[in-house]
Amino acid sequence: MSFHEITTLKVGRWTLTGLSIGGTHTTIVVNELKICFDIGVLTNESTHCDKVLISHGHIDHCQSYFKHYRCRKLQKMFPAPVYLIPPVMEKPMRDSARAQFNMEKGMINIPMPKDFIQLVPLRAGDHYAFNRCSHSVCKIYSYPMTHRIPASGYIVVSEVPKLREEYLDNLGHEIKELKESGADIFYTKRVIEIAYTGDTTIEGVLRQPDFLNAEILIIECTILDDQLDRKETTKRGHIHIQDIVEHYNLFANKHIVLFHLSPRYAGSIAFELIDKAFEGLPSEFTGKVQVLWPKT
Repeated sequence: MSFHEITTLKVGRWTLTGLSIGGTHTTIVVNELKICFDIGVLTNESTHCDKVLISHGHIDHCQSYFKHYRCRKLQKMFPAPVYLIPPVMEKPMRDSARAQFNMEKGMINIPMPKDFIQLVPLRAGDHYAFNRCSHSVCKIYSYPMTHRIPASGYIVVSEVPKLREEYLDNLGHEIKELKESGADIFYTKRVIEIAYTGDTTIEGVLRQPDFLNAEILIIECTILDDQLDRKETTKRGHIHIQDIVEHYNLFANKHIVLFHLSPRYAGSIAFELIDKAFEGLPSEFTGKVQVLWPKT
């Protein structure tokens, strides 16, 4: 198995492209939204993302953020990228960006422009909004997860105005007149499109209803067998596949994507172990699970 083999999955109406190997690197792109979950390694697809959602400060999840920024700037790609981060990461990331800036100048203590890199610390309950198109808004929300260090998970919510049911049979000119009169003829349809856990224990997922009800759940699953038991996996801040098996009935998602598998499960052995772990579970659950992992 190549440590840099990229996997592409069609998941519902979205396309996920990326690679994730526990302890090595994680970069997962939602191509249609130009969103990148974590930036542990730079990929061609991630370069095209102007929104990077970083879950925590471990190097396999954030080490390529400055390279990402520089590549986009070098290629004159707009808009400037925004990096959504846990608040605890703001000062260390600014310090590291400043150090890199000084290295590039070949000098020390060169003041870094205030707008040099856009870091947005996202606290629980806060959101970052962007327009997907002229009539649709997406909002990104942050949630605290349970890892060995402060970590965030994210949900991406779409908000689209929809005509109220009682007006569906109205003609176009009637709708126009109602709008001009100020009538309240629209409601906002809110859909939790994607949830991303980052690194976490199962507790961090189960306590967030939005994760369990998102259309797509991208959930870490580091350990697939008994080489490490559930207790030790939790102690290390990760999810064991048996954690998912035990709580499978709580996942109301339409699609589930497993990522962050340990490198010990090279190639097809990972899929064999997942199939073994899921034996006896209903097909309504197993049929919605995909794995961001190379098969060879």
